[in-house]
Amino acid sequence: MLKCSLLAFFAASSCLFAADPSFAEEELKKVVADVENNDWYSAQNRSLALIQSQENTSPVHEAYYYLGISYYHIRDFEFANDYLTKYLETASAASHFEDALLYKFAVAEEFRLGQKKRIFKWQKAPNFLSAMEDALEIYDQIIATLPFSELAASSFYGKAKVHTYFEEYKEAIRAYHTLTQKFSKHELAIEGYVEMAKIYLAQCVQEHLDPDVLENAETNSRKFAAAFPGEERICEVNALLGKVKEAFAKNLYETGRFYERTYKPSAAAIYYRKALMKFPKTESAKKCKSRLASIQS
Repeated sequence: MLKCSLLAFFAASSCLFAADPSFAEEELKKVVADVENNDWYSAQNRSLALIQSQENTSPVHEAYYYLGISYYHIRDFEFANDYLTKYLETASAASHFEDALLYKFAVAEEFRLGQKKRIFKWQKAPNFLSAMEDALEIYDQIIATLPFSELAASSFYGKAKVHTYFEEYKEAIRAYHTLTQKFSKHELAIEGYVEMAKIYLAQCVQEHLDPDVLENAETNSRKFAAAFPGEERICEVNALLGKVKEAFAKNLYETGRFYERTYKPSAAAIYYRKALMKFPKTESAKKCKSRLASIQS
């Protein structure tokens, strides 16, 4: 109630003034003072009133920025993103350009980690819609604006995580590949190699195993070791690769068992030998060796 009253008061009082650059400058100073005091609701109300009454003045462009970060700090991320976008679009020389992008990235991270949005941006509605797609859009905006920045590296990583959440594995791998290539020595590149190894393993639960998955997993492990020799997480990637190989070996073993059950031992032996030849260190290969010995005897 108090918030609405303040907003009505500022809006009504501001309407007494036509577009007045000096008045707008004074109001903007008050907004800045509110922000410095972390008085986010007051900064929000003053910014809204300034935008509504002084739309043709340059301080209004700055007001969009302060309005965006005010909404961010009261955790209204959807409106925060909208006003920060408006600021970047309207300000010819955005003095808070990088800060605005940092805030937009922070909004994207909130959306990626589960913060919801309203239906039709109705301010009184509860937040219950997934905002993952909004996160992707923000990451793409940042990548397009600052393609070689630290923020872009983080955006590629965030983008890949969202695609992984949706099980859009090809898109996720593409984002991780770009991250590891454009930012080859970045700390997030290490995470990229590890996450790709996890995706390749996740793809092994499909009924029909794609041979490309095994090849890509092996390539990923080699590239990781070459890019970061001595990195302790190489062991983790190799362990994940081992599980991928186990999945393929198990598939060969189960195929061999099928042929055994259908009284085709010669066909079964072919699959057992293939498992022993391609994946000799797997548990399934040990089982294949035992079954092969049984067939031969």
